[in-house]
Amino acid sequence: MTADDEQKRVRDQAALEHAWQWFALHARQRMQCVNFFLVAVAFLAAAFVTALKDKHYAVAMGVGLLGAWLSWWFHRLDLRTKELVEAGQAVLRHSQRRLATQTGIEELEILKRVERPGRCWTSYSDVIRVLHWTTLVAFLGGAAYAAGVRLCLVTLGG
Repeated sequence: MTADDEQKRVRDQAALEHAWQWFALHARQRMQCVNFFLVAVAFLAAAFVTALKDKHYAVAMGVGLLGAWLSWWFHRLDLRTKELVEAGQAVLRHSQRRLATQTGIEELEILKRVERPGRCWTSYSDVIRVLHWTTLVAFLGGAAYAAGVRLCLVTLGG
C-alpha cells in the first residue's frame, strides 16, 4: 500500500467516523425529543383532566391550547431534526456504497435497503407525525370542550 493509498484510507475512515457521529447525535436527539414530547403530553393531559374534574374549565381550555401549541412546535422541531439526520445519512450512504463495492458485499448498502419501509405507516417520520397531529387535535378538541362547558355554565348562570 502506497503512502497516497494510506492517506486516502485514513481520510475515508475520518469521513465515515464524522458522518456516523453526526448521524448518531441527531438520531439520538430525535428520539429524545419524542420522549420529552410524550412526557410533556402526559403532564398536560393530567393537568387537563384535573382541571375538568375540579370544574376549572378556563384552566382546562388553557391547558388544551397549550398542548396543541406544544404539539405544533414539537412537530416543527422534529422536521428540523429529521433534516439533520438525513444529512448524515447522505454521507453514510456514499461510504456504504464504496464499502460494498470494495468488498463485493452489496448488503453493506444498508441505508439503500431500508430507505423505504417494508410496511405502510412504519417509518419514524410517519409515526412521529401521527403522534404530533393526533395530540394536537385531541388537545384542541379538549380545549373546545372545556370552552363549550364554560360557555354553557355562563349562559345558564351556573
